Amino acid sequence: SGTTISITALDCVSSFRATYVTNSSVSLQWDPVLGAKVYKLEYKPNNNNNEGIKWKVYHESLTNCSCIVDELTPGIEMKFRVWAGDGNYFETKGATVNCCALSLPEILYAKNVTASSVCLEFSIVKGANQYKIEKKLKSEEDSNFSLVSDIITSSPFQIFGVSTGHDYVFRLIGFW
Repeated sequence: SGTTISITALDCVSSFRATYVTNSSVSLQWDPVLGAKVYKLEYKPNNNNNEGIKWKVYHESLTNCSCIVDELTPGIEMKFRVWAGDGNYFETKGATVNCCALSLPEILYAKNVTASSVCLEFSIVKGANQYKIEKKLKSEEDSNFSLVSDIITSSPFQIFGVSTGHDYVFRLIGFW
């Protein structure tokens, strides 16, 4: 007789990495841990003096090995930590990764506008090695942006497929 608890001995998360960092979000990925059923993701600002800054829980019941964290502030470095759990407890070490949301391009303007194309020129963002451009009609909701290209590596960039008589809004996002 007595009280019992069933546990699974877990390794700590390995290969925790930040991929696809933009000015407002980061995609975090890690390798699965044998026996883990859930993962807990925590975050805090990363500065030279982290003493006294407590970790905040972003999500504590992730069931896959990735998570997109939105609402980052451009230029602010964040520290993320992920823990593997079996449903009753989490392993004791956790894995950490740092990332900094990219700044926004300071300059974005259109030139050489024709009836069917436009050339966008933009300032290079420190840390970005690739950009994507999205477009929508000015009258549409912001959720209606559609991808023009996600393999842009330099400025300027020529966009085809605009139509006479329509007002467009273009959005540029840098990432690495």
